[in-house]
Amino acid sequence: MSNKINMNTLRKIVTVFIFIHLSGYMHAQKICPDESVKVDKKKIKQCKKTVDKINFMQLKCDTVLHNDALFKAIYFDEQGQLRKYFLKRTVTDGAHDNVTMCAYYNDKGSLVYFSFNGSDNCEVHSEYYYVHNGQILDFMCWADYSCEELGNKKDTRPVVGSLLIRTVEWDWTLTNFIRSNTLLEILKSNKCGAYGEFSYIK
Repeated sequence: MSNKINMNTLRKIVTVFIFIHLSGYMHAQKICPDESVKVDKKKIKQCKKTVDKINFMQLKCDTVLHNDALFKAIYFDEQGQLRKYFLKRTVTDGAHDNVTMCAYYNDKGSLVYFSFNGSDNCEVHSEYYYVHNGQILDFMCWADYSCEELGNKKDTRPVVGSLLIRTVEWDWTLTNFIRSNTLLEILKSNKCGAYGEFSYIK
């Protein structure tokens, strides 16, 4: 009988432990376009094909910035057209702040895809956007923190058909990313610095 009681108690302890361990992740939220919103599946498919095509290309890498905390590079195709932008920030302090951003461009220099992935103090946030002529075709935002705040922010919540102006996570604009030539001009300027391609939203 004592063994039975011990086993039952052990099961309860394990169940409680698992619940506590997972409770920090149970409030995670994913934000996508509402089912009532009509998305252009044909254009989204074209964007995905472009991204897949670029990933298989032999691209020439030009390192824009590289130090202990930040790596930033741009990638060109055989015709010299900018096809990809990549940024990775890693801060090895107590916050373990990590950010990765990536942008893809079609052969006409238009942004077709932008992604943001970040983590800070064990909190994770991810976003991606499919874009056509600067407008959002489709998106996904996922976070395991501040989910109610993320979902209820009308001023930052993405909307299909609206211009891609910013990410949900950072108060920085993405308007300089819509056209590859605009991005290149800023990156090659002496005033670019670490994050000169972004503008802070006040």
